[in-house]
Amino acid sequence: MAGARRFAEVFAPDLVVDFGPDHYNGFFHDLMPPYCIGLGAQGVGDYGTSDEPLDVPMELAERMVENVVASGIDIAFSRRMMVDHGTVQPHAPPNDVADHKTVLTAALRQIPLPLWSKLLIRIDGAAFSHALLDHLQQLTTNRRRVR
Repeated sequence: MAGARRFAEVFAPDLVVDFGPDHYNGFFHDLMPPYCIGLGAQGVGDYGTSDEPLDVPMELAERMVENVVASGIDIAFSRRMMVDHGTVQPHAPPNDVADHKTVLTAALRQIPLPLWSKLLIRIDGAAFSHALLDHLQQLTTNRRRVR
């Protein structure tokens, strides 16, 4: 995430469109659109992430909805979209081992346990620490070394 943040800072875009997943924290089975454009958004505060409003330029988002509808797509939109860690985490990259552990654990929880036996985790040098490696080893009972 730090690399993506550095790229965005150098590129200095005028607008960033964030495509994020929903893990049934903002939408539920009774209202589950395949896609939804947020005219306003706020974090739900799960996994230690922010529950603050996100900076959404409403006028641009409204124009996006208008253009998508004009192209023949019946898109959902929300004036108060509740977004979870899948959307909020990229806005707050990890800065220390505790943050890395939180983000990594949340990511791993999205993977069904049977797939953990063949899981390869790659961490760039800036994110690596012995404390994070110890945390990974505590999450599993089998340790394998790839040569």
